[in-house]
Amino acid sequence: KYAGETFPLLLKFIDAAESLSVQVHPDDVYAGANENGKLGKTEAWLILDAPEGSQLVYGIKNGTNLAELRTACEAGAAVEPLLRKVDVKPGDVCFIPAGCIHAIGAGCLIAEIQQNSDLTYRVYDYDRRGADGKLRELHVDKALDVIRPFSGDEVSAVRFSRAPQGEVGECLAACPYFEVRRLTGDATLSVTDASFCHLLCVGGEGRLIHDGVSYPVARGDSYFLPAGLGTCRVEGNVTLLASTL
Repeated sequence: KYAGETFPLLLKFIDAAESLSVQVHPDDVYAGANENGKLGKTEAWLILDAPEGSQLVYGIKNGTNLAELRTACEAGAAVEPLLRKVDVKPGDVCFIPAGCIHAIGAGCLIAEIQQNSDLTYRVYDYDRRGADGKLRELHVDKALDVIRPFSGDEVSAVRFSRAPQGEVGECLAACPYFEVRRLTGDATLSVTDASFCHLLCVGGEGRLIHDGVSYPVARGDSYFLPAGLGTCRVEGNVTLLASTL
């Protein structure tokens, strides 16, 4: 179905040795109008590892207006007190709709499911300098065009903004762009014509069985199951993320 077109999802492991830049992504409407028809970017993170005391930037503090945010961004480190920081631990899920400011904290290892987009508007980068000695480029004007001051309740509502399609495993997010479920231990998957299924192993080991053939699965492995593949069986002490449209 996607031959010759942009494949809709990207799946990644991100290992943040240091805190990554504070950024925001546009939605499809803004990206289509301002970035040559590209996709926007909504994403979900599963925290796989994080030292005690780890934090993420997850939105801006309540009551912060965009004029105040602009002034702070232009002053550099002055933006830090306006950022909402949350403690995280392994197993936590963070859903980040387009328009939500965010950043991965130092030491966090995450699995990310996202729309297939490389559009990132950097708001703040801790005044770090690139190899040329200059401060890294910021994109404050575009960022302020797309930032939305999401409340925690609103993010939670968007995270499950459609009825989950399947009943296997734990649904971590079910938005208009993807559905992702966490499968732990033995499970049976039915891959219909409605969507492909991508499996990303985030813990343990086991096997994937289809049409009488057994495939080994261990942490870090990735399997793509084409739409219409039919029934697959997962067996073993294994944890997988199953992503579909």
